[in-house]
Amino acid sequence: MKLLPLSLRTKITLSVIIPVITILMIMSSIHNARERKLFEEQLQLYTTEVGGVIYGSLQHALLSGDEAMISQILDDVKKISNVRQVQILNTDGEVIADSMESRLGTSLNIDDPGCYECHHIKTKPLPNTIKLGTSPELLRVILPIERNQECIDCLKSNDPENHLGLLLIDISMAGIHQHLLDDLRVNLALLVACILLVVTGLYFLLNRLLVQRLEAFQQPLARFAAGDLAVRIPHNPAVQDELSNLADTFNRMAQEIERHIHDKVERSNLRQQVIIAEREHLARELHDNLAQLLVYVKTKASAARVNLENNQPAAATKNLRQLEEAAQDLLVDVREAILNLRMSAQLNSGLSASLELFSKKYTRFSGIPVELSISPDIDNLLMDTEAETQLLRIVQEALSNIRKHAAAKQVWIDLDHQNSSLVLTITDDGFGFDPERTQSKFKPSYGLAMMRERADSIGAQLQIHSVPNEGTRITLKLTLNGDNHHEDISR
Repeated sequence: MKLLPLSLRTKITLSVIIPVITILMIMSSIHNARERKLFEEQLQLYTTEVGGVIYGSLQHALLSGDEAMISQILDDVKKISNVRQVQILNTDGEVIADSMESRLGTSLNIDDPGCYECHHIKTKPLPNTIKLGTSPELLRVILPIERNQECIDCLKSNDPENHLGLLLIDISMAGIHQHLLDDLRVNLALLVACILLVVTGLYFLLNRLLVQRLEAFQQPLARFAAGDLAVRIPHNPAVQDELSNLADTFNRMAQEIERHIHDKVERSNLRQQVIIAEREHLARELHDNLAQLLVYVKTKASAARVNLENNQPAAATKNLRQLEEAAQDLLVDVREAILNLRMSAQLNSGLSASLELFSKKYTRFSGIPVELSISPDIDNLLMDTEAETQLLRIVQEALSNIRKHAAAKQVWIDLDHQNSSLVLTITDDGFGFDPERTQSKFKPSYGLAMMRERADSIGAQLQIHSVPNEGTRITLKLTLNGDNHHEDISR
């Protein structure tokens, strides 16, 4: 059977109030049982004392044998509240006086109610009171009529019995039980009233302190699950408890997720911008080189044709050889451009891996050895995509200039992490040049301008030191902030 759905406030209230009700009911039952026992003990003491008073009143009448006085005393005792019956028995169990005169002259049997309970008690001495299993319950007071000296002188008997009979007083316990029952009802009514007050107070307290605040989480969480990352859980900063801590934790998590996605989108947009810019730059460079080459090819081809028509094979061979060299240079430029494009897709593998791969392939197609030195903790640095891309492009631009203009035999690349800065150094043993007076035939100024522009775009400082016939050293310094370094979790 499917259970009815319960609200959170109802579940919490029931989980608290059911044990409380159970405990209070048990405590009430224990209290009522103890009160009942105490009442019975007090009643036994009271009836014993009342019996003693009645016995004292009857003693004179018994000694004088005044039956009228005895009957009057019994009638008076009968009028006492809760006293049901008073009897006087002789030693043979015969009823010689009875307040109700119902069994006067009869003899009581041991198996009669009241006699059975008393005669089957094994403990000594016998109690003065005993509870009868009748309906309603009766409390019987049993007082032996002692044989004192006056009785011996009057009866002139040497009977060894030490008493002359028994005084039996039956007191009804119905009133006492009714009083206990009424008291229990009052206690239960007060208990129910208290429980209702506690339940009502607990319900509204839970609703205010817990349920309403949890319900306030529902809509923001639903919006967050639907993709609204800007949503936050409102809470009162003056209240500091587990729920406010939960709200703070969620808000921080949402803020970090939103920032992460925003950075991811920014990096993606920046990557697209960089790719587009690099393609435009490459297209412009290839266009310029191809246009120059086509003009050069046309000129050399025309000169070779004229030489052949004029029967000048040596001049034609020279022009064709120059044409072949120009085609070879262009082939290297195209391979370098293709390599640069392919390296754009390798940036996700890390700056160190990209530099190693590019250096190997550069050495393979250019024939210029590159010695690469990278600090071990470079891979532990977190740099944005633009910084990594521009650093790689600066290296590519520098090596391209070295291949085209420096006639170097060796290149050294050093990437180091010094304090809070990233230092990139590119050194060659080529011709070198005067940075202030660049020779136009080498045309390195465009490449140097591109490198400076790339360095400025990421906030880096670029320095160029070159001396003719002593090589060139390019130094780039990028200052890192505190968020650029992370611990390598693979170690």
